Amino acid sequence: HPNTLSSMHSLGNVLLKASKLEESETLHRQVLAVRKMELGLDHPDTLSSMNSIGLALSERGDLSAAEEMHKEVLKIMMGMFGPDHPGVAK
Repeated sequence: HPNTLSSMHSLGNVLLKASKLEESETLHRQVLAVRKMELGLDHPDTLSSMNSIGLALSERGDLSAAEEMHKEVLKIMMGMFGPDHPGVAK
């Protein structure tokens, strides 16, 4: 259910802020798997999950994987909106 996924995503964010990085990443990956299947890769909620995973990876010190995740999100957003869209240009 979308509300359950939203709650899981929020909990993942809290875990990230609490420095429970592995738990945060695991939860965000669970949410991402369902969102990809149910909403598709180009849905804003799916992209938000990917971004959260990138943040968790960055906090864990896995900068290479974090960079890869964030680049993938940016590539999808640029493909959807173009480089001049305010959501991409930020």
